[in-house]
Amino acid sequence: MRLSGRFWMKPAEPIDLPGPFSLEPLLALPLELQLGVIQYLEDDDLYTLGATCKSLHYLCFSTFLQNNNIPELAHYERLTIPEVHPLTPHFVQAARSIKKLRYIDMHMSKGCQRLLDDVEYLNQIVRNVESIEGTKIDFNLMDSWAWKTSQKALDKYMWVKGFTDLLDIMIDKGCQEMDILGSDAVKRLYTELERDGIPSETLPGSSSKDFVANAPRPLLNPKKSGKDRRHWPGRESISRIFGKSEATPPPGLPITNNMYTSRRSGSYSMPQLQRLRIESSMLLQYSFYPWTIEMLSQTSSTLTRLSLQCSALPISTWTRLLSSITLPSLTILALGIEPYKNGDTQCPNFVDLVAFFKRHPTIEELSLQGVERPEVCPILKKPILPALKKMMANPVWISCLVGVLDQYPDALPDLNTVGITTEYCSFEDENEDDYVYRLLDDALQKLSNFPRNITLALCLPSKKGMCDWFDKHISRGKRNSVIVHLTCVTALDISTLYFVDFGREEAQGFPGLVGLFPSLERIAFKEVRVGDNDGYELLKDDEFLTQLACASPTLSRVEAMHDSKVVNSIQLRPIREQGLAWIDSGFGL
Repeated sequence: MRLSGRFWMKPAEPIDLPGPFSLEPLLALPLELQLGVIQYLEDDDLYTLGATCKSLHYLCFSTFLQNNNIPELAHYERLTIPEVHPLTPHFVQAARSIKKLRYIDMHMSKGCQRLLDDVEYLNQIVRNVESIEGTKIDFNLMDSWAWKTSQKALDKYMWVKGFTDLLDIMIDKGCQEMDILGSDAVKRLYTELERDGIPSETLPGSSSKDFVANAPRPLLNPKKSGKDRRHWPGRESISRIFGKSEATPPPGLPITNNMYTSRRSGSYSMPQLQRLRIESSMLLQYSFYPWTIEMLSQTSSTLTRLSLQCSALPISTWTRLLSSITLPSLTILALGIEPYKNGDTQCPNFVDLVAFFKRHPTIEELSLQGVERPEVCPILKKPILPALKKMMANPVWISCLVGVLDQYPDALPDLNTVGITTEYCSFEDENEDDYVYRLLDDALQKLSNFPRNITLALCLPSKKGMCDWFDKHISRGKRNSVIVHLTCVTALDISTLYFVDFGREEAQGFPGLVGLFPSLERIAFKEVRVGDNDGYELLKDDEFLTQLACASPTLSRVEAMHDSKVVNSIQLRPIREQGLAWIDSGFGL
């Protein structure tokens, strides 16, 4: 019988326990009856019985997961720990049967000691597996709690050392994809204030191992001896992973940047990390910055996709970061910083970004949000990013990168998708007008001379000004609107931020705007919010579809997409024929 997916169960040989007890009567029962008995045991009893033999270990493990509403790890090869069920010693012991994990999805629990315990328990699980393909660590619940509490009980040095050691082991186990979400508020819990900026001693050759050399020593239990002297479980259990180890390479094996040094095991291995997504400013703050630079340097040979989405940081941090790393295989780059206003210096500046792009000609997809937006569009002397295929950025950046085509018509030969966003994002002041839709016109003007067909992606991050922008171009008509000259645009992708409602007023003006595109063949609504629904609802509105079909004679298809997948597609030719017939009959629309 197969209980846990890939593990086949069969009765094991009887194993005698010390004393008058024996497992023979239990193991002699059919497997169904064994499960019937085991399912009534408490977690402590499951833990004890599961330690007696391999057969009962798997049965008790499966029962433990079922009793606590946890997916069967062996079956799915995916370890998911939600916020409502923090890790426990029993779970950790049960998870020792897993040797290969495709993915770890960890949601950190709230509480300072709980945070340290989660790292310790997850560390014990990871140490026992042979390999890990991907991991996601989510701090959103912890952040929500940290912003509300006044508690300051998190030892900064223990936290930095413990968390970076955990990430080191994951990379050493062959992790190919890593996502770290949240944790911006963790520094509010530190017992010591977190310094701004980055360590001045962060120079080539330094490492996070030196930075945390003064971390507290593990607390020991004097009643025990040897390696088991540390308490487990308990408050001191987190210190188990803080043992100091000096890595020594095997004889004859040189140390290079293409090798990842595991500070926990002291071993050297070829890194396999290909995608790194950091939606957190924690790893770029003072205490974590040395480790982050070291990790990016040691995984540079394999890292192809990098996403940094975080809150505003000192400009010195961005300058040092962009100048310190070189990723020769980088193909996808996404930088997203909290919406910045004119005069704000808490974001990557234009000069540093251009210098970074010049060192990374392999970039194929680029997304820039919240970076410095010069008041006047700079003119590049020479083209950059020759391999660029897709980009999403502020209109000023679009004008800058595409503007080189005026002098170098052969530049950007592979570019097929251009995304433009005004980056307007305001929850509080509805009268704030730092980013206006008129900026789109300058970028569209630059695209009017593009030599090849492209997909134009418009991100509409504000409801304010959207209808006015539609009406302005409709009123200018097919003679004066810049949209009329966009003969290169054959596909249009529309998206909005999650709080922007593409309501009926916007839907009424949108067909008139679409009618100005001379060569448009396809429209896709991506992550568009319509009331409490998504863009799929727009494709259910027959009147809206008829207006689109009649407004643009070249438009053949309208799609609704979710998570980059087409969930609905409507062919407009039959609708257009029916709509035109309705008009010809004299009834109108």
